[in-house]
Amino acid sequence: MTLASRQLNGLDAVLLDLLYDGRVTPLSAQTLLSERSVAEGSRQYTNRRLGRLAEHGHARNIEGSGVYELVDDPRPVSDDLAIEQFKRLSEALDTPITVGETVYETGDRHPVADGVEDDDP
Repeated sequence: MTLASRQLNGLDAVLLDLLYDGRVTPLSAQTLLSERSVAEGSRQYTNRRLGRLAEHGHARNIEGSGVYELVDDPRPVSDDLAIEQFKRLSEALDTPITVGETVYETGDRHPVADGVEDDDP
């Protein structure tokens, strides 16, 4: 069962941001939290929060290695954030992205992401 955004604490939100940027371990997350001046407790507490995100299907502990990656962000997504995420993802991948029935090759422009609406209904 996934978590509702209201069930997340401050550390969960920051951990989701870190996971959005890439994979983390509890130690690397704690280091990044310190660099960002976010004092939210010990490495053990960070590990428990990452485990909770994984337990609810928002993160995945890769093969039980202690390396976590983002699966699903439970926070509401604004249109601007969705467009930014699409742009970042399309730049990061060398494989085509399929949206509905449309396939976008790397470097293709997405009309909504580029602020251009299709005039056809």
